[in-house]
Amino acid sequence: MIKEGKILKALSGFYYVQCYDELITCRARGNFRNDNITPLVGDDVKIQMSDNNTGYVVEILERKNELLRPKVSNIDYSIIIVSVKEPDFSSKLLNKLICLNENSHVDIIIVFTKLDLLSKEELDNIKTIMDYYKKIGYIVLSNTKEDIVKLKKLIALPKICKYLPFFLVKYFYNPKIYEKYDVTIDFSSYSQETAIAAIKTKSDKKYIMCHDQMLERMKHEIKYKYLVFMNKEKYKFFDSVIAVSKNSLNEFNTYFKKNDTYVLPNIVDDKVIKELKKEVINFKVDKKYINVVSLGRFTYAKGYDLLLEIFKNLKRNDMRLYLIGSGEDFDKISQLVKKYNLEDKVFLLGKIANPFPYLVQMDLYVGMSRYEGEGMAFIEAYALGLPVIIPKHLEKTQEVVKGTKDVARSLEKFEKVRKTSKSLNNYNKDILDKFYKIIGE
Repeated sequence: MIKEGKILKALSGFYYVQCYDELITCRARGNFRNDNITPLVGDDVKIQMSDNNTGYVVEILERKNELLRPKVSNIDYSIIIVSVKEPDFSSKLLNKLICLNENSHVDIIIVFTKLDLLSKEELDNIKTIMDYYKKIGYIVLSNTKEDIVKLKKLIALPKICKYLPFFLVKYFYNPKIYEKYDVTIDFSSYSQETAIAAIKTKSDKKYIMCHDQMLERMKHEIKYKYLVFMNKEKYKFFDSVIAVSKNSLNEFNTYFKKNDTYVLPNIVDDKVIKELKKEVINFKVDKKYINVVSLGRFTYAKGYDLLLEIFKNLKRNDMRLYLIGSGEDFDKISQLVKKYNLEDKVFLLGKIANPFPYLVQMDLYVGMSRYEGEGMAFIEAYALGLPVIIPKHLEKTQEVVKGTKDVARSLEKFEKVRKTSKSLNNYNKDILDKFYKIIGE
């Protein structure tokens, strides 16, 4: 069984990986050494479970950053503690540490300590230095009680801010953005921080994206309903809302009734996809079967449980299903595979940084999402020339792929076809034209 987790500790060749609610002791795959790869504390990894509840690290997922000293990865903040007395302050040392962290794209917090040991003249000089580092964009604090409280809030902010009312986060989160722009777009739309950063950026126009079927998602996810309610105030700070599909826009307007809204699907760069598919991988499907694939997060919304139900009841025996992705429902789906006795027909490949060498080997793509803002994976599969089967209700979220009334019946009738990759040049050009028209209005 393949699981995903994060390395919390490395000691004497053992890696302690947190997988959901359990800590698993692992060894690293032997060919890491041959490839000169070392797993680091902080790495998100895939592990292959052994019989004795231990595992092997078989894949290191993409790192957002990496430090050389200490050797750690995926850092949110680097806190640089600077003494101003005993030993005396050294700008050379501080700048060296800043450069090392900036090179690794880590957010930096500078904390000056021992200010109480300074004379008034020395304190004035240090405050001038602190102001300089603030001016060039760093978070600068001291070891006073008040600043320590601020530091705790800053560190906790990424975890807690999405559960706080927008106005409260906006009050204490104050990003320093000095440049002026013509247009600011909050492409995420999920993050409080990006919304606030967009709002506080000096620009003539501000836009925010909408990626979801809001009403449908709120029906099924209590947490999401709460988040929408707590964050609805943020939309009034933006000039316009851009949704990724007509259906997303309709549901947004039903709830918020905001003027100036647009539909703008995501661009899919088929040239990049067709280049990435050429990567040589140690994976081959058995061509005597019809090989079916689905790609996405293992969540309720993606409907993998519905897809397994269909495969359990399939009358034909010549199909094999490959699921690519990870998420909170990964274990649940794994258990369903066993429960339905599908171990020889359904294979969970886990999260894969470049899925296209896998997709290009398949004969068919199937999506069973209960709801989608826009199914990007459907369009990517289409670009690779795969036939795509999705439920009829998803058709209203797609520009390219059409849905079917009965996925199970479509699978029973499916026959292999010669795959021909599709060009998305016109599709992307239309989207770009719409984009320039929107921001130019």
